[in-house]
Amino acid sequence: MKRQDQRLNVWPRGQALVHDFDALDEGHLRFVGRTRDVTIGDPLKDRPGERSGAWVPHGQPSSISHRWEHRHALLVGDLLPADEATAKLVGLPWPYPLLSPELSQKEVEQ
Repeated sequence: MKRQDQRLNVWPRGQALVHDFDALDEGHLRFVGRTRDVTIGDPLKDRPGERSGAWVPHGQPSSISHRWEHRHALLVGDLLPADEATAKLVGLPWPYPLLSPELSQKEVEQ
């Protein structure tokens, strides 16, 4: 269920790949807080010169819809709240224990 007027501001955590469910509803494969980098990954056997690619963090918070799937990802720790409003909306403490006042990419990747 999507809550139309509410947005969640989040960081991806570690290697977790959380679907952007709004994009998925439209038929597009995207992951929250990540971009596809086709310059890394294993070489493709059937396409010389191409690589499998990877989903890497893009280094800034993402604003996503408030829906059950995204809320669940926050509650289990696959996404981290990027602001106090998001933490309050889903019932998490703020400041969030894993985040320092100045969030570093290193902390997000742990």
